[in-house]
Amino acid sequence: MSLIHAKGNGGTYPYFFCIARMRGTGCTQPYVPVELVERAVERTYARVHLPRQHADLVRQKLDEALAGMREQADQEAARQRRRLAKLTGEREKLLHAYYAGAVPVDLLRQEQDRLASEIARAERHLEIAEQSFGDIQATLDKALDLLSNCERAYRKAPGHLRRQWNQALFERLLVHDDRIEEAEIAEPFATLADPDLPRQLNSRATSENAASSSGGSNEALIVARVPHEVGGFGGLGG
Repeated sequence: MSLIHAKGNGGTYPYFFCIARMRGTGCTQPYVPVELVERAVERTYARVHLPRQHADLVRQKLDEALAGMREQADQEAARQRRRLAKLTGEREKLLHAYYAGAVPVDLLRQEQDRLASEIARAERHLEIAEQSFGDIQATLDKALDLLSNCERAYRKAPGHLRRQWNQALFERLLVHDDRIEEAEIAEPFATLADPDLPRQLNSRATSENAASSSGGSNEALIVARVPHEVGGFGGLGG
């Protein structure tokens, strides 16, 4: 839907309208005053509101899960640093052997290419392992805070902040007449709001080895869906 401002005797009135209807597709969606759509969005926030008890439980389980991931990441980072030191040593020995005449030029180039490729791969793995779990945890905390207070804060927020909230929390809002017919929650909010998430995280904690080998851990899924901009919605409702 798009927004227009219609003029009347009392002034200018903002309305939403369906673009398809303007193109003569036969759509019967009527013009809807912005005020009615805003009230429908407010009611939608009441439906996606996350009870504080659930938010606290999810936060506890995520803290435990991220702590385990952080420990594994630290071990992987140490392993990659040892690997880089070993590869760097091999490259230095190769050069010394070449200068001593023990290695021909064609073999030198072949080994240099191999070592450069392995070093680049180890550096990528090290970069992934050293990602900031502190930033990830802070972002998830903000997301949980938003879900816990979204209805009350949205009703009190001015128009420009309401728009930011809607863009952060929803992938889309489908309007039919003067009601929200479908509200698709964006990530990571959709995963965090899943009522079954605490049980899934708890199950993952009791079978960590099996879940790690299958790559199906919920905390990894959440981390993958955390926005890159850590402060992307941190200012909302402040």
